[in-house]
Amino acid sequence: MKLKKLMLLGATTLLASTTILAGCSKKTETPTITPSESGSQGTSTITPSSSISSPVESSTAPVISIYTVSFNLNTGEELDPQKVKKGEAVAKPSNPSRSGYVFAGWYLDEECNNAYDFASPVNSDLILYAKWEEVKKDTYLLTIEYHIGEDVKYDVISNPKLVSFITPSFNDYTFIGYVDEAGADVSLDSVRALELTENKTIVLKAKFDKELEYVNVTLKNGEENNVERLVKGELLNNVVDPSKDGYLFEGWFESSEDTKAFDFSQTTIVSDITLVARFKEINKLNTTHFDNCLKKDGPLTENVLPSLGSPKVLVIPVNLDNTKKTDEVRNSIVKAFKGTEKETGWESVMTYYQKSSYNKLNLDFEVTEWFTPSKTASEYNRQYQDESANMPSDDILDEALTHFDSAYDFSDYDLDNDGYIDSVWLIYNSPVDYQSNDSFYWAFTTQTESTTTFDSKKASYYAFAGTDFITPNQEDASYDVSDLTYDAHTYIHETGHLLGLDDYYDYDSEQGALGGLYGADMMDYNIGDHGPINKMLLGWVDPCVVSETTTIRIDDFSTTGNVLLVTNKTLSSIYDEYFLIEFYNGSGLNNHDLQIINNINKDEATDAIGVRVTHVNATKKTQEEIDNDKSQSYFTGFKYNNSETDELFIDTMLQKKLTDEEKLEYFADQDALYTPTSNKFGIDVYQNYISDSLQKLFFTMTVDSMDETGATVTITFKSLAGSGSAVLPWI
Repeated sequence: MKLKKLMLLGATTLLASTTILAGCSKKTETPTITPSESGSQGTSTITPSSSISSPVESSTAPVISIYTVSFNLNTGEELDPQKVKKGEAVAKPSNPSRSGYVFAGWYLDEECNNAYDFASPVNSDLILYAKWEEVKKDTYLLTIEYHIGEDVKYDVISNPKLVSFITPSFNDYTFIGYVDEAGADVSLDSVRALELTENKTIVLKAKFDKELEYVNVTLKNGEENNVERLVKGELLNNVVDPSKDGYLFEGWFESSEDTKAFDFSQTTIVSDITLVARFKEINKLNTTHFDNCLKKDGPLTENVLPSLGSPKVLVIPVNLDNTKKTDEVRNSIVKAFKGTEKETGWESVMTYYQKSSYNKLNLDFEVTEWFTPSKTASEYNRQYQDESANMPSDDILDEALTHFDSAYDFSDYDLDNDGYIDSVWLIYNSPVDYQSNDSFYWAFTTQTESTTTFDSKKASYYAFAGTDFITPNQEDASYDVSDLTYDAHTYIHETGHLLGLDDYYDYDSEQGALGGLYGADMMDYNIGDHGPINKMLLGWVDPCVVSETTTIRIDDFSTTGNVLLVTNKTLSSIYDEYFLIEFYNGSGLNNHDLQIINNINKDEATDAIGVRVTHVNATKKTQEEIDNDKSQSYFTGFKYNNSETDELFIDTMLQKKLTDEEKLEYFADQDALYTPTSNKFGIDVYQNYISDSLQKLFFTMTVDSMDETGATVTITFKSLAGSGSAVLPWI
C-alpha cells in the first residue's frame, strides 16, 4: 500500500379601448387627487375616492395615535389639514397656485430650507410651509386644466419642459392618456415643445380604457382554501408553496389526472379556476445493518487495526537525524496524533477518527520516547533499493519493539485478542523525499514478515512516515496549510490503510480504467472526510437500502451518516455491486480541505452542494484470484481497484461526460453533484449505462428539493427488457 505523490494538477392580454370623457362616464364616484412621485413642478396624481365605513367600537381595540398635518401657504392662508395615523405617510396635496409665483415645494420650516419627504412616516403633529419662487418679468405661465371625471385640477408652471402629466386612476378603469377639447390625443412631448410668448391655458381630458374584468383563483392546500382575485388575462404571481410535515410539495394541479403542475410563470388566467396542492409522501430513512466490516470478514484484512472501540496504538519516534531529536519535535508528533482541534488548527488523527466514525472509533495513541535504530538513514535507504534485502522498516520495527518490550505490555495493544499487535506507527525524523517516486523516505503502510513475539503478540500492520509531514510547505501539500499548526493529513490517510482501506487514486494512468472519486476522499487525495463506502466497510454507518421506487430525504453525509444504497437484488453482504447516494454540502470534516484542488469548497464555489452518486463494486476476490494476482504492483483482496483493473472499485457518476484526457485533469466540482436544476441521473445522463455485471441501469434519480442541510430525492425503478453485452459507461 505505498502512497505515491500526486501532482496537483409574459404573457399580455390586450383589452379594447373605450374613451370616457368628463361628464360622459356613467360612474358617479368622484375621484380624489394625490400628488405624483415625479418631483416635477405642477404635478399631481388623482385617484378615485372610496367609501369609508364607520368603525365598530370595541372595548379591546388598541389605541391608535392620530396626528394633524397642517399646510401653511406662507401667504396668510392654509390648505385643509390632514389627519394621519402614527407611522403612516401623509398624502401630498395638489400644488397650490399664486399669482406671479411658481410653487417650489413643501418645507418643514417657515424659511423653507428643509424640504419635506412625503414618503417619511408621521410620528407627531406637523406644519408644512409652501415655498414660492417669484416669476421673473417676461416669464409666461402655462396653466394645464385637467378634467378627470367631475373633478378639475389646475397646474401652473413657468417652464413647459418641466411638465409631468398627472396619472389618475378611476374605479375599475385603466387610464390610457389625455385628449384635448377636440378629442385629439395629447402627448407629453407636444406640451413640452411649447414656446410661450404669453400666458397660455390648455385643457386636457382624461381618457380611460373599458372596465377591467376580474377572475378568481381558488387554491386548495388540504387545510384551507385561499382565493386570489386578479385581472383577467394576467399572471398570478408570488404564490406561496404550502408545506406538510413528512411530505414533498409537487405543485398545483387543476385535476387529479394532471401529470404536469400548473405553470404560474407562463399561464395567464382567463377564467375562474381551482388549483389543488399535490403532495408526495417522503419515506423515512430506515437503515439496514450488514454484519460486515473489514476487520471481521474483509478480504485480506486479517490483523488490521480494529475500527470500533478504543484500540491502543503505539507511536514510536525514530531518530535518524540527531539534529531533530528534540523534545519540540516529539511534542509535534504528540499534537499531530492526539492534539485538540484548537492545538492543531484542524484535526489530529485521534479527533479526526472520532468525528469521522461518529464516535465509534476512539484511537488511544501512546507516543514513546525517541528510539535510535542500529543503522543510519543512508544505510536504510541503500537497503531499501536492494530488492534482495529485508524491508528496512521491518528491521526498524523489530528493533524498536524489542527496545520498548520492557517498558510496555504489548498484550494491552491487542484489543480484539487475535494474537497480533493492532498497529504501530514509526515516525522518522530524516527529511522526506518529495521528489522521488520510489524513495524509502516517504509515507506508506505495510505488513511485517517478522515472526518475533512481544508479550506473546506478533507485529503485523504498521505505518512509516516522516516528521516533515507535520509541517509541510504549501507546494508539497494538496490542501491549504496556512492555518495548520500541526498537520495530520498524511497520518490520517495512512491510518485509513491500517484500518484496511485501499487507495482510490490511480497509481498508473496507463493501466486500467480512468475515473474514480476525482480527489474528493481521504483515501484518494489525503483530504476531507471518508466517504460512504469507507464508513460502511469500517462498520460506522448502516445504509438505507432502496430496492423500489421511493421518495426520501437525506441530510449531509459527513455529519449524519445518511446514505442510500440502491440495488435491484437482495443483498446479504456489503461485498457486492450497488450505487451509493449521499448529500454533500462541504460541512464537517470536508469544510477545511476542499479548497485548493477543486471547486467543492467554501472559497471558490459557495453554492457547490448537492447529491453525489457513486457506483461501487466491492466484490471480493476468490482464493484462486488472490493466488494469481500476488504479482500485481497494487495488491488488494477486492476484485476491482481504482488503479489497475478495467473496472473501478468506486466511480463517481458525474452529471457531464468526460473524455479520458479530461478525466486525467479533472477534480471534483459542482459537476459531481446533482441538484434540482442539474441534469437528472438516468434521464439526462447514463440512460444507456451498463454496469460491471453487464446489467443496464435499473433506476433514475431526481433531486426534488434541496436546502443547505439536505435534499429530497426520488428514485424510480425502471422496467428493463434484456441486458447489455458490453460495458458502455457513456452512450
